[in-house]
Amino acid sequence: MRYASKRYKQRVSGLYRTAVKNKMSLRFVVELMQRSRELNEVKRKRKRHGERLNWHEAEFDIVGWVMIPLETLTGESLGMYASCFNLGQFEQINAEYNKCPDAVATQIRAALMGETKNRD
Repeated sequence: MRYASKRYKQRVSGLYRTAVKNKMSLRFVVELMQRSRELNEVKRKRKRHGERLNWHEAEFDIVGWVMIPLETLTGESLGMYASCFNLGQFEQINAEYNKCPDAVATQIRAALMGETKNRD
């Protein structure tokens, strides 16, 4: 690091001190910082463009859980999911966000009640 700039040295030294203080690897600290930046970017998009649930892309992969992806009102994926594991949570999400289409709502209710029913 002999030829590195002073600012870069300070940045790396600060990250190293943070890693040692929290008993983590330097790589893990950098990954956490990257995830934090990504999360802040998603928050800015949500605030700027609004958000809605993409009901047609709901995932039923885990038994008893339904994962519904969030997207902006312009249609851009946020990379976040709303999840529910009982009918009460589904009704709350349905009331809070945009209304779920009837066909998808039937599939979600069936999945949450434990029936093994495919969306196809």
